Amino acid sequence: MPASRVTSYRQLLDCIAALPSPAAGATRVFRGQTKDYGTLLSSMGRIRQTRPAAEYFETGIRHWFIKSGMLSLVGDLLKLARFSTLDLRVGVSDFVFAEALVQHYGYQTSYIDVTPSLEVALWFATHRFEGRPDTAIGAPPAHLTFPAWHIAPTAPGVLYVLDVQPWDRVSAIQEGVFVDLLPIAPEGTNRPRRQVGGLLRADGDLFSLVRDKFEIAFPWEETALPWNTDYIFPSPAEDPIYATLLRAPFFHVDDSKARRVCTLPEYSAGPGDADRQALYRTYDRLLRPTLYHPALMRHLDQLPADPGWFEHFRPHFERATPILLQRPMILFTLRRGDPPAPPATPPREIPPQFRNFFLEFAPENYAIEYDEDRASRGFWCCWLGADEFLLQSFGIRAGKPDLIPFGIYKWQPGHGLVCTNRTDSPPSYPAFPLELIQMTVDGLLQLTPSATGHNYLDLTTTEKFWPALRERTDLL
Repeated sequence: MPASRVTSYRQLLDCIAALPSPAAGATRVFRGQTKDYGTLLSSMGRIRQTRPAAEYFETGIRHWFIKSGMLSLVGDLLKLARFSTLDLRVGVSDFVFAEALVQHYGYQTSYIDVTPSLEVALWFATHRFEGRPDTAIGAPPAHLTFPAWHIAPTAPGVLYVLDVQPWDRVSAIQEGVFVDLLPIAPEGTNRPRRQVGGLLRADGDLFSLVRDKFEIAFPWEETALPWNTDYIFPSPAEDPIYATLLRAPFFHVDDSKARRVCTLPEYSAGPGDADRQALYRTYDRLLRPTLYHPALMRHLDQLPADPGWFEHFRPHFERATPILLQRPMILFTLRRGDPPAPPATPPREIPPQFRNFFLEFAPENYAIEYDEDRASRGFWCCWLGADEFLLQSFGIRAGKPDLIPFGIYKWQPGHGLVCTNRTDSPPSYPAFPLELIQMTVDGLLQLTPSATGHNYLDLTTTEKFWPALRERTDLL
């Protein structure tokens, strides 16, 4: 499709006004780029086409880590009851909005940014992105950051016109469907509002949806709109959501480098904008400890447990196998509707590593709004017999290891799995470790020696996992 060259803002307005109206039920949206690639791919779509399959898979895994954290943030924004670590109950719109936030603040997704605003699209057609990922800041461990800005392009940009079907805010998202962010964006999401933000779901190439395109051969200044980077990309001082994302902690890559779990562009007026760069550095913080189990073992004496725990359970706890959950917890717990009930019978078999284990959630689970006083870092599961086990959750409070009272669970005839020593234990709480054990027995998960050391095993997916659990992840 050849582009129509326009040499003035007035000419562009006339050309858009002359286009036939969208078909009944369709919505007209625009997208501006500084170059016409002849394709319309999401960032994940580009990775899928240009990178090895293993790299695409790992990028997708990191993305799901981030979005599982975003769901908790969405719950706070919408003033919902906080999503439980284990019992995640969210609606379709919550998933979409979580991914919308990730997309609009610079993370890789399977969506493409579009807008109903001609002027917003024109701004992106006349301003080229410049970024410097993995820029080291500070003394070792140096923080790896992502300074970014926009400059005037050296060649004409392109503006696409698309007529697309709007999302009904109920159904699962289909390819090419338009998500209008403004109706679902709560107060504080200033960037999507400034950009009149919208998204198109794009697992593949959506270029066939482009009905017209225009070569933009005039400068932005012709619009007479006083928009600059600060307007299109509000600073964290103006955008609480951006500030929250920038507080995502850094964790150690090695002794010399630390990387933010959720890597985002840090927008400024240019490489010389020292004031804005200094502002970003006020949000930096390290995740301490990056690995929880070794620190917990060093501070067992500080646990706020009763003397009976130290006498009867500590010896068993010290022999527990540390396992690092190297895949997003959301993939294992995701359900539509009510949380799962525990199985009616004990597992058919229990691998030796699961007889007494401490399962730790990987650092990426704390990508968004990490709060040491409310984050669960992992749990201990110890089998006391063929049909009875102990389960206890651990975290951090006031910089010290913390734990909740343990529960002892037993299968009883006619009652199924019951907690024999507590009445306040959520009925679905023990379902998660039991599901992990069963999926490992079924070959969907596997335990492998961990590169992190400290005697960890990594719990990871196998090639059987995705086909078997596809129905759980179709919204992701």
